Amino acid sequence: MVNLRYAMNEHLVTGGLVTIILLVLTLPFFIHKVEKQLEAFLFVMGVLAVTISSQWSGHLVVDALLDPIRLKHPIVEAVLVAGLLFRLCRDRIRESVMGIERAVGQRFFLFLVVVVLGLLSSIITAIIAYLVLAEVITG
Repeated sequence: MVNLRYAMNEHLVTGGLVTIILLVLTLPFFIHKVEKQLEAFLFVMGVLAVTISSQWSGHLVVDALLDPIRLKHPIVEAVLVAGLLFRLCRDRIRESVMGIERAVGQRFFLFLVVVVLGLLSSIITAIIAYLVLAEVITG
């Protein structure tokens, strides 16, 4: 015999999680504020998913607090350091980029940036290459 209460609860949890995944996959494209605050939005969606599925535990909270500062993912640390360097040196980078662009022309400059970043991406990781390219294009 099927426990009707359990089956209904399971369907509610599944429906809630499906709703969350649909919101995560669509809202950033349609709501500008969600796009700008993507990290906060994803954090809230994660908290909702854990709450809906009743998966809260002390271990989960400890891991969530400590994982970002553990030095076990070299990519995370590299992107963090690169992001901090970009933030600190943003004005100098922007001035240098604009000077080089004026000297060689916009088309050739963009060609050089893409080629150089493509070649360096195996050394500096594709994520950092993307950060540099985004900074160059928006600067």
